[in-house]
Amino acid sequence: MTDLNEQKHFARNMRMFVLWLIPVAYLAIIAAVTAHEVIGHGFTASILGSRFEGFGIRADGMGWATIDPTGLSTPSLAIMFAGGAFVTNLLCVVFILLGIRFRKSYLTSSAFFVFAYAFLSDGIPYFFWDSIFGGIIGDPSAILRLYPYEWLRVLFIITSGLIMVVGIFIFNYWMLTRTVAWFKTSGEARVKEILIIAGTLFTMQALGWFSFDWQQLIPIEGIGFLPPVTAILLTALFLGIIAIRMRKYEAKIQTGVISWKVATIVSWCACIALVAVIIIWLQHGVELV
Repeated sequence: MTDLNEQKHFARNMRMFVLWLIPVAYLAIIAAVTAHEVIGHGFTASILGSRFEGFGIRADGMGWATIDPTGLSTPSLAIMFAGGAFVTNLLCVVFILLGIRFRKSYLTSSAFFVFAYAFLSDGIPYFFWDSIFGGIIGDPSAILRLYPYEWLRVLFIITSGLIMVVGIFIFNYWMLTRTVAWFKTSGEARVKEILIIAGTLFTMQALGWFSFDWQQLIPIEGIGFLPPVTAILLTALFLGIIAIRMRKYEAKIQTGVISWKVATIVSWCACIALVAVIIIWLQHGVELV
């Protein structure tokens, strides 16, 4: 393959990667918020003896569960509030394991890691920042009203903070190293290729972090852009470290041909269908009783 053909092949892979990633990331975000509200809060409340009356999902990735907590004990209420983050993090681990299991397929493995990252981001950063600022309406704030102990608040901050940092690193390490290995045009990845892939991953994540309205969850005046900026800075730091280390100690990963067309068409069709369902049905609320 000539140098010009190699550049065209790399450019095509990058275009298809972005076209594929956008709908997959959106599907992952909606799946995460649905699992958080329906399984984490709704089903958990039902198991504990409460009434799960309904739920709603909005196109911007926000959601809610309508629950009648009458009769629930204090420990049961705390479990119900913690259920959303617990379920999304449990499923995050499942998706990571599936991504590793199917690592020989770039698209399948990457999709599982995108879902894992979306499920992690649905609960952990929320727990971290709400525990710091005390946003009143959030799940951590509700738990801390039931158990107003400073040591518990500190535990929430430290635990969720560590998981958030590790999660951002793992996602970016997996996506950058494997994408470079599959997209590179020669035996050794070129610096330009590594930078383009790292820059694309950074841009997509930055857009995702800035698209979320933290004021809806943590209505505190001082929070501002602190949550997205912190995540973006960590992303930039880790991508830089991984890129430098990968250039020096490039991992040998078995690769093959990526079948973009079917995967991209299917993901966009699923995304469009999901948006239609949300607009027509889910955003108005689903009554279960």
